[in-house]
Amino acid sequence: MIGGTLSTGSSTGYNETVGTLQLEENSIINLGTGSHSLNFSASNGVSWTSGKTLTITGWSGGSGSSGTAGRIFVGSDASGLTAEQLSQITFAGIGEAKILSTGEIVPKGIFQSKTTGNWNVAATWEVYNGSGYTTTTIYPTKDESTVTIKNTHVVTLTSDATVSNLIIESGGELALSDKSLTLARDATLTNNSTFTAGTGTVVFEGVGTVAGSQVTTFYNVIINGTAESGGVNFGAYKSKIDGTLTINSWGYADVNAPTYGVNSHLVYNTGAVYDRRVEWGASGTGTIGVTPGYPNDVTITVNTTLNYVHETIGIAKSIYGDLVIDAGSSLYMDYGSPSPGITDPLTVNGNVTINGNLSLSNDVGGDIIVKGNWTRGAGSTLVNNERAVFFTGTSEKVINTAGGETFDYVVLDNSSNLDLQSNVRVEEQLEMVSGNITTNSNILEIGTSVAEPGLLDYTSGMVFGNFKRWFIASTNSGDNTGLFTLGVGTDFRPVLIEYTSAPSSGGSLTAQFVETEMGWQNSGNSPTITAVGSCGQFSVTNYSDEGYWQVDAADGLSGGNYNISIYPNGFEIINDYCQLTALKRVGAGNWVESGTHKEPNQTGPYGLLVKRTGATGWSNWGLAGGKNNVLPVELVSFYAICEGNFIDLFWETASEKNSDYFDVERSSDGVIWMKVGELKSAGNSKKQLEYSFRDISKDENVYYRLKQVDFDGKSEFSEIIAVKCF
Repeated sequence: MIGGTLSTGSSTGYNETVGTLQLEENSIINLGTGSHSLNFSASNGVSWTSGKTLTITGWSGGSGSSGTAGRIFVGSDASGLTAEQLSQITFAGIGEAKILSTGEIVPKGIFQSKTTGNWNVAATWEVYNGSGYTTTTIYPTKDESTVTIKNTHVVTLTSDATVSNLIIESGGELALSDKSLTLARDATLTNNSTFTAGTGTVVFEGVGTVAGSQVTTFYNVIINGTAESGGVNFGAYKSKIDGTLTINSWGYADVNAPTYGVNSHLVYNTGAVYDRRVEWGASGTGTIGVTPGYPNDVTITVNTTLNYVHETIGIAKSIYGDLVIDAGSSLYMDYGSPSPGITDPLTVNGNVTINGNLSLSNDVGGDIIVKGNWTRGAGSTLVNNERAVFFTGTSEKVINTAGGETFDYVVLDNSSNLDLQSNVRVEEQLEMVSGNITTNSNILEIGTSVAEPGLLDYTSGMVFGNFKRWFIASTNSGDNTGLFTLGVGTDFRPVLIEYTSAPSSGGSLTAQFVETEMGWQNSGNSPTITAVGSCGQFSVTNYSDEGYWQVDAADGLSGGNYNISIYPNGFEIINDYCQLTALKRVGAGNWVESGTHKEPNQTGPYGLLVKRTGATGWSNWGLAGGKNNVLPVELVSFYAICEGNFIDLFWETASEKNSDYFDVERSSDGVIWMKVGELKSAGNSKKQLEYSFRDISKDENVYYRLKQVDFDGKSEFSEIIAVKCF
């Protein structure tokens, strides 16, 4: 072209193919308004006169995108013109040119805000035309559009847009609302003022950078990538995620990680093996919202395998919230079986939910610390690798695993309760530092067989429910191999089993404390306990209504003699420690002696200790006592009502122990008493019971009291009440 104007006209559907495009003088191509195209051959080998400009007028469409009316093509791909040739082309009122992969020449788009307004309104913008900014008929929507938001201008995104670079100058503001802003590969977001994320999303289509003088607080961020590269540098303390950071295939965070808000979510969504990077790179436990690379919730999904071992950017890792591993996805703390492996723990301050696969470290110290619930679904796997699962913190926790959970090592150091909603087996060792375990209808098991009986390392805490332990065909001694840390409410009621002669075959014992009264036996079936140490002989006259220890043998355990130590902590009034003994019952039979009664020890390792040695066989063990340990009736109320010549007496009991009957006694002076009636009592009860008695009396002033008599003849008087009837 040697000057002048080439006009394509306005005919719809008109296409013309010509030769190469050569520029010798300033020239114009007018595309008109119809849908048509002007097609040149590739012209990258054609000489253009330096300093001359080809101006394209009449073009319509969005920046960086294919035209919507007249179109110009030079060749069939992005090599049709050289970069220098493109720099000599300008779109009138729009700006500089670029070439698409189809060979189409379109505006590059260098925009700056002209005023406050909506992103998708052309009047909000002005565009660079090669020498300065001018009014434009389009707005930035495609990659390679460089956008600057100027001082005092607030631009609101009202439809999705794509840019190559975004600059928010001091005093300017970009509001995403709920829309999506895509940053093309190699893009930079420079925030020197205000970035209002709303509930919108920023998408990085590959390598990207966050820069500027201000922290950019995103809501949602998506990182895509290519096989070549896809890392986003969030800047040193320049970015925060308040919504979800999703890492897709080939995407990753590079060099600098964002910080995360308390409601944020890091999602690994690569669908392949992903090498953990700085997005989860903080060392140890950080401060949420302050420490870069310290995420809140983390989810591994869509068949992603997270190589947790990758990069030595802080070995000890932690998350503030929950860890979720979806079906088909995995987290490997031992990926590639490194040597040495991860030697510091992963701490999850929230819940762990596994529907995929979790493999702990293959090196000492590479454990997992859980401060929330543990849930594992059907079809998921846990590879323990001889590592420990720590349950710590102060809140109540739940373990719920489809089909039951098996750990190698468990450390319970939690001031609240661990609730089992499925069976839990600890193959190697359970360490109870603090906190209780409630098994519900499930079983807590230490060990897995006589070949691997497991150990208990005990400091504090109780087990409410079924507790199973394994015993080999050998003797055992001490808490590690024989203690069942049972409890009721706030009362610790353990039982210790120590075989002094080996069982003929090993197996298991399952123990629990049953809160059902032992039941009364008449004197003909009650044993007499021989004197021992400083304690004299006594006859058993009462049996605990607090409950008993049920201990059942299974898995082939038989034979042998054992010592049994029970701790009746929290049992109701015990007046005479010497008149206490442990008795055994098989099934629904009588409570009898088994082995040798030992003198009770008021200061045993876990409180009051009642022990027998050389016992045999299994079923139930309970606490029995002599007459000095009869528990009194617990009287709740005692009062009278006058009815003419009658006086009606009423009393209530909250509980009764071995109570035979009540005598009702009357006195006119409170000194000399006369029995006026007798009522049979309940005997043994933990329920509130009501009694009444009618007396005939003509005295205006009279006193009453109750005499409660036990089965063995022991009695106790109630308080005295005074009655005045007029």
